[in-house]
Amino acid sequence: MSAKPNTAKKPEVPERGGRYPGVKGKTVAWIEHAFEEERLYIHVRFLDMTEVTFTLGSRLEIIEADLTDWKTGNGVIKRTYVQSPELKAIVAQDAEFQRICRRLDRENKPKA
Repeated sequence: MSAKPNTAKKPEVPERGGRYPGVKGKTVAWIEHAFEEERLYIHVRFLDMTEVTFTLGSRLEIIEADLTDWKTGNGVIKRTYVQSPELKAIVAQDAEFQRICRRLDRENKPKA
């Protein structure tokens, strides 16, 4: 009886991230972390007195903030406090589009 060749695909292993050549085989002496200036620093010191350091940062920012009136059941923005540059560009384009539509409506309106 002959064995069938294994044609099943191996499951793909997700990418593990960056590799750090030069640290393979080194023995870790200690690991320490510290928080400074809104960053997390992770220091891995090896017995040969070399060190690899990871600096991690995260930033939260308000993309949009506005005051909305919901009394009618439909959200009506009363005031915008913060607007991202992308949203500002869209709003500016929309305002220009609305101006053009109003002008066209006036031009196409039958004169009495």
